[in-house]
Order: sequence, then C-alpha cells, then structure tokens
Amino acid sequence: MTAESQSQYADALKKGRKDRSHDLARGGTGRLADLEALLGDRTIVARIPLHVRDIPARLVFGTVSQARAIGFSPAFLPVMDTRTEFANKWTHLAESHMAEGFHTPVKLVEYLGRFYAEEGNKRVSVLKYFHVHSVRAEIVRWVPEYDASDSDICLYYEFLEFHRRTGAYSVRLTTPGRYDELYDRLCMALGDSSPETFRRFEAAEFEAFRRVLHGSAGIDARYSSGDILLAYLRLFGMWGKDEEDAVAARLKQLGEELKTRREPETEHISVEPGKTPAPSGGGLLGSLLGTPRPLRVGFCYAKTPETSLWSRSHEEGRLEAVASLGARIETVCRTEVPEGPGAADVISEFAGEGLDVVFATTPAMLAPTLRASIEHPEVRFYCCSEAHPYTHVETYFGRMYEARFLLGIVAGSLSRTGRIGAVATWPVPDVVSGLNAFALGVRTVDPDAEVLVEWTKDWESHSRTAMLQEEKRLLDAGVDLISRQSTLGGRGLVIGTGLSWSEESGSRLQSIAAPRWKWGIFYERVLRQVLAEGPATPLDRFLVRGSTNAFWWGIGSGLVDLELDESRIPDPTRRLVSWMRTLLVEGRLHPFSGPLRDAEGGMRVAPGVTPGFDEISTMDWFVEGIRTQAPVMEQDQAEDVTR
Repeated sequence: MTAESQSQYADALKKGRKDRSHDLARGGTGRLADLEALLGDRTIVARIPLHVRDIPARLVFGTVSQARAIGFSPAFLPVMDTRTEFANKWTHLAESHMAEGFHTPVKLVEYLGRFYAEEGNKRVSVLKYFHVHSVRAEIVRWVPEYDASDSDICLYYEFLEFHRRTGAYSVRLTTPGRYDELYDRLCMALGDSSPETFRRFEAAEFEAFRRVLHGSAGIDARYSSGDILLAYLRLFGMWGKDEEDAVAARLKQLGEELKTRREPETEHISVEPGKTPAPSGGGLLGSLLGTPRPLRVGFCYAKTPETSLWSRSHEEGRLEAVASLGARIETVCRTEVPEGPGAADVISEFAGEGLDVVFATTPAMLAPTLRASIEHPEVRFYCCSEAHPYTHVETYFGRMYEARFLLGIVAGSLSRTGRIGAVATWPVPDVVSGLNAFALGVRTVDPDAEVLVEWTKDWESHSRTAMLQEEKRLLDAGVDLISRQSTLGGRGLVIGTGLSWSEESGSRLQSIAAPRWKWGIFYERVLRQVLAEGPATPLDRFLVRGSTNAFWWGIGSGLVDLELDESRIPDPTRRLVSWMRTLLVEGRLHPFSGPLRDAEGGMRVAPGVTPGFDEISTMDWFVEGIRTQAPVMEQDQAEDVTR
C-alpha cells in the first residue's frame, strides 16, 4: 500500500464525511441511496439483462443493498475510518485503478433510469473520486409494475420506449408526453434514426452540450439536461461543431427564461390598462442620447390584411396607433411570416433592421419570437398569445369571452326556438372559452337553450361572403340564430331567414351584433408606455429582467367589445346587455364563476370559485348546453397554435 494511495483515501474520507454532514444538515440520511429502501412495496414485474456497456458515472446513484449503503456518503465517497478493512480494500482498488484500470465490469441494476451497484460498490466509489467519466458495467433492468397514478413510473415507461428506439441512457426528461417530440426532433437533426447514430450523439454531441450547459449561468438545476436539449432544439435546432460560444450564449439567455417557468411569482398579469407615465428623457442612459428619435416599431403578420381578417384587425390597430402618436413612432410591417419554426429567421432578420419594438401578431409565432428575442436583447418583443410570458417576450391578448358572453345574452333573448347555432374554427382554448361564455350568456336568459356548434377547421373560412356549408347544417337542425367566429363588423351574430339554404338566401342573413377586437387601444397604450420609458439599451433590458409581463385586458379597457345594430335589437335586450356589461367592467360579474358543469354533467368549477388566467387560457372542455363533436387537431397543427 503506497503513501500516495493512503493519502488519497484520507482525502476521499474527508470529502465523504463533509458530504455526509451537509446531507444531514439538509434533513437527509447522510448515507448513500439504496434500492431496497427505494422500492418499498413496489412490485418488480421483469428483470431484463442488458448488454455490457459504459455508463456515465454520474448516473450511478446508489447501491442495491441497504447494508452496503452505510459505508458511503450520498456522493458515493467513503466514510469508514482509515483503520478498517473497508479502507484497506478501497485503497488497494485505488492503486489498481491508477496502475492499469479496472478490467472486470461492475454489476449495476437500472431502475427508473438510475443505476445502483449490486457488485463493485468500492470500484464505483474509486471511479467517482477520480472523476472518471464512465463506468464499465453489466446491467440488469428492474421494471416496476405499471401504475397510472404514479407519475414517475408513467414517465419511466415513456423512457423505456425512447431507449428501445435509441439506446440512449442519459438523455432524460422530467415531463411526461415529450419523449416522442424529442425523438422526432433528434431524428430530423441527425438525419438518421438508428441506435448507433443515437449512441454516438449521446457520447459526443450531447456530452459536449452538457459541458457547455453546466459551464453557463442561470440554468435551474431542477431541469434535466434532456429538458434543456429539447428546449434548445425547439428554438435553434442542432448546433454545429464550431458553435460552442454561440451555444453557451444562447443557453445563458435560455436559463433566464427557464427560471421564470419555475418562479411564477415573478410573473405579472395585467388585467386592465395602468396609468401611462409622462414622457421621460430616455431610459438609463437617456441623458447621453440627445433628442429622442422616433420609436421604430415592427409588426409581423402571418398573412396580408387583404387575405386575413385577423391580420386586418391588427393592421387597423397599427394605423390607429400611428394616427394617435404621429411622428413619435415609425412603423414597418412584414407580411406572410411563416407560422412555425421558419418564422424565427424572418423575425430575427426583421428585428435586426434597427427596430426598437416588435409585435408578433399570432400565437403560432411565440416560440420563433422567443428565439429572435434571445438573439436581439436590445429589442423589446411582444407576441399576441394567451400563453404565459417570457423574460424576453411579453404576451398580450384580450378577454374576448366577455364580449361573447354578452353576445350570448343577445342570442338567448331573441331566439324563438331555444336552439342557437355557432360556427367555430378549431377547438383551441381561446375558441373554447369563447363558445362556453356564449353558451353561458344564452342560458342566463333561457336556462333550457342549446347551442349547436359546427367546425370549419379553417382559420379564414369565415371570411367568405356567402353562408358557409356549416351554417346550412345548423339551419337544417332548426336553429334560428347563428354566432360566427368572425369579429368583423356585420359578420357576428346573424338571424336566419327561415328559407331553404342557397347562395342567395345565405347572403340575406341579417347581422345584428358582433364582438370586436380594437387593437389600436392596446398598441397606443403600450407604445406610449415604451416612449415614456425611453429607448431600451441592452443594459436597460438586462437590469429590468426580474419579472415577466402578460397583458390580458377585458371589456372595460375597450380592447374587446360588443357592437350592436340597435335598429334590430329591442330596447329591453339592449338595456339588459348594457347592465350586464357594467357588471363585467366593475368586476361584480364573471361569466365562469361556479358552479359550472361540463357537457357530460361533471362539476368543473365549484360553487363560489372563479377561475383565473391559467384555467381560462387552457380551457379544453365545453359547458352544459353545448352540443358538438369537436375535431381533433394533428400534432403539428396543435403546436402551431398553442404555447
């Protein structure tokens, strides 16, 4: 036994006992994890021998035997005195490792994606002390009985399928339902789906990614490296061999975003406009900037205002803001921006054209906007989406369900049959919450009324002049009013003529009310706020990144409202709508206050409970009184329109 190996054991013992003390101070056991204690009463349904292979040492978390765990600290370092047989064996193994390495594989049990030493505990301890990257091991997988109520086991079964297809051990996720997406993105990035390609990726590119990841600041340790990998692939795709500095810079910014996901108290939901401060000299360094120049503002549209009602409504808002703010702002537009990953380069290029503010006007642009914002921290980004905001991207939307609730009151008051139709686009949360609010408004007036919903599965189909085929089916089913998804004047709630459907009769539907977006109110207020704060330098943006902001204004702000054709609506109905509108504005009425049951009769909102932003912005169920068969969106379609 050499003096060097004895010195190494003494050093390992010192570190092990320090590790044990720290763990005890945090309320831990002070010893290595053992599989016997972890299993408890869980049933193992299969023990599957796997190939001998190299396992990252960081994935070996403990020992199988409870009796052997007492010799090690939680970090697999020794805690037994130097005069023990344990110390002698550990020291001899250290000498062997330094002389020629270990030739015989240790025996590991893999359980829920982690590894536990069955034979070779001291060899594992020696390797961890010397910071060896991998452990050569003979592996047996212990598979627990499936339990749908146990999220860890559900996630593990998803990992088993991912491992079957890839052979990868160390690429792990913490959220169920995402392994398929990770597999698809890696196949696309690697250009191959063979296990050999995945194992090479795991050993080379992924380990390099982890080194960069742990060398950058701000990544929340509660995320796995696989979580960060998936987020990175979503935003930037695969990196090249010469991009380590760029990857590090992106990960540092991404760390700020992930931190806000774990700290909801940093998020601010603006439910009504605040007071706009008076114009200032211009930010942190405003005194050095001289006379303020016009604020350069960019608008990204998925289509053109001529071909899309949604783009047209935002274009009208831009023009109103320009008319109000005059020479204080300069605006430019980019139309036909792709809704999906291809938007990132377009938005980033657009932002780099000397813009101070960029508005991305559809929810499908949120992820690409986030990528562009990381690459351009000097620009202030907003995305029109009900999703939670990010540090680099503020989100904005309106409580359109309030206007649709009032529209339902109009429909319920005027219907003679108690059967009212609605034509919707896709069952995404904003559309679902709007339909639910409409039905609740209808049943406020007529508790027995039904709302029959047909789906166009086309975001722009409601722009046609002639009545849609979906409206024909509703009229054939006996409805006497139809609510359209459109928020364009003259296209909202229409009264059926009672004639047999035809192009001619369809054009004679009488519009009596329409919910409206008035984006000019939002754009003017927000741009006045930005002007008052002054141009944002990169240093300004860095200093204020302590919180995230989402704008979710309601009918009281004017961002959403209901327009009525008063000549076609009786005075009692107009007075009822006006009274209900006042209650909404004053906060004395909320369309979704409980009790609320779904279309199958299940209780969804308990009595006395009012759902908030999270519940409404993710609504995926229909209230009592709605009759429909909602279409199922394909995965790529759903990703395009959800957060």
